Amino acid sequence: MKVVFWGCRGSTPCPGANTVRYGGNTSCIEIRNSTNDILILDAGSGIRELGMSLLREMPIKASLLICHTHWDHIHGFPFFAPAFIPKNNIQILGPAKMVSNKSIGDVLAEQMNYAYFPVRTAELLGKISYIDQMAGRADVEGFDVNCFPSNHPILSIGSRIEADRKVVVFTGDHEPYRDTIYPSDDMSDEAVSAREFAAQQNTMLEETARGADLLICDCQYTDKEYETKIGWGHSSVGHCIDRAVKAGVKKLALTHHDPLKTDNDLDVLEAEAKKRMEKASGKSIEVFYAREQMIVEL
Repeated sequence: MKVVFWGCRGSTPCPGANTVRYGGNTSCIEIRNSTNDILILDAGSGIRELGMSLLREMPIKASLLICHTHWDHIHGFPFFAPAFIPKNNIQILGPAKMVSNKSIGDVLAEQMNYAYFPVRTAELLGKISYIDQMAGRADVEGFDVNCFPSNHPILSIGSRIEADRKVVVFTGDHEPYRDTIYPSDDMSDEAVSAREFAAQQNTMLEETARGADLLICDCQYTDKEYETKIGWGHSSVGHCIDRAVKAGVKKLALTHHDPLKTDNDLDVLEAEAKKRMEKASGKSIEVFYAREQMIVEL
């Protein structure tokens, strides 16, 4: 498999002189197998540049798996050029909004109504299909994809992707499960049960990532920053390293960088992460902060 990062930021694009090396575009990852099937993870602003590169290969057939529908994971789709061109075939999978009973297609159509964008999804000339994807197997050509629930303020899914005897696991936006209801010193049956459930969910993610060739983790915060961001739905570098070590992965890519972080900030954080990983696992796990247009060959 080949993995290409086209957008590594969280929350909002942040182009500028201080984000040149790691990039300022929001979440988008391209994955290809040995037969050149295309799987795209997320449609943040990075998908625009990916789309421009795909114009050289038309007509294309691709699957786009969106982990959840917050803006930084969908706001690039209106600028994804292949969707506007006949004979291109794009299958879009993502979680529905259960409370409002809206499908993934409904959500994407909302952001492209005439109040916000001059072209509606119904007017796209490519062949676009939509699948509401929950936890479980995803029907993606050329890949064995299994989705799992991730911990975020809205319904969100991560994915375990297998092809060519290689495994990539993408957490999507995620923070560790924890008991948010009962005080830590509450030993009632209900409190103990809640903590046990949270631990089980964290173990489930570790098992899903077991032995992966590449684990791609949401790592928006430092450990110190996370202390004031609990419940926001994002992990810290400590969480990601711990998760990777317990799962025994080969490589750990840290992504969804905070838009306030400069290239120099991320250089420092990457160096610290490498030291922490070496202490935690020896040199068995390679860790790095993802950069735009970085290619990882597996």
